[in-house]
Amino acid sequence: MKILPIISFLQGYSPALSYIDIGGAADLAAALDSHARPPAAFVLPWSERRTGGRSATHIQQRVASQFSVISLVKDVSDRKGKAAVDAVDAVSAPLKLALATFVHPDADGPALPVSGDLRAVNAGLIVWEDRFEFHGAWTAPTT
Repeated sequence: MKILPIISFLQGYSPALSYIDIGGAADLAAALDSHARPPAAFVLPWSERRTGGRSATHIQQRVASQFSVISLVKDVSDRKGKAAVDAVDAVSAPLKLALATFVHPDADGPALPVSGDLRAVNAGLIVWEDRFEFHGAWTAPTT
């Protein structure tokens, strides 16, 4: 899956988002090692699931692709943590709205949110993962 179209879309949409830095990474460790200024977002490829078959002349498959956006947010927690939860929501909610308008070049519709997870609280940062999915088709001739 190509992640550059997603990164480019988010960078172009960034005035409506509260991220200072938007980029891509191969995995969570690479995102955390980036020394980005929070709030920051990193697009990571996640998975592809394929269904379909092969005929005498071509292969035709439906492809469900998932990617994650890792948000790095300053930990502004109070005693019970509610301020930190609100800080994550302040970046995550507009991200979901933005990506609901994005159609990846390999998709036949917008990317939809499928889950969100607290990945870590690390060195004064909250690491939140929003996962998205889009669907498309892939066809190739058999030779």
